[in-house]
Amino acid sequence: MGDDKYLKKGTIRLQSLDELDLAHESFKGKSAVSPGGAAGMLRVSRAYIHQLEKEKKIRAFRIKEKKIDLRGLQFHYKLLFLVSKREDYIFIPCVDLEEIQKEMKERRKK
Repeated sequence: MGDDKYLKKGTIRLQSLDELDLAHESFKGKSAVSPGGAAGMLRVSRAYIHQLEKEKKIRAFRIKEKKIDLRGLQFHYKLLFLVSKREDYIFIPCVDLEEIQKEMKERRKK
């Protein structure tokens, strides 16, 4: 891929859906979910997901897009845009959430 900006944890601002496609290469073949989907995956609150983003423990790709053309988008991304009527769309890579899940399980064992 060559661009490390998609690998750093925390908030990553994207300018377009085309840039999200480039970032998707860093997801290790996994998809991304909204903060609500991430909260469900980890069984935590959405506020905790935003805290993980702020603490730079997960990546949160944010796009401000006035007009979004859904043609050509993968189905799960279309759903996120259709369900959420916001100016700031947030995508959290599932691979990052799986890392957090693993950490949470290890902490519970102790």
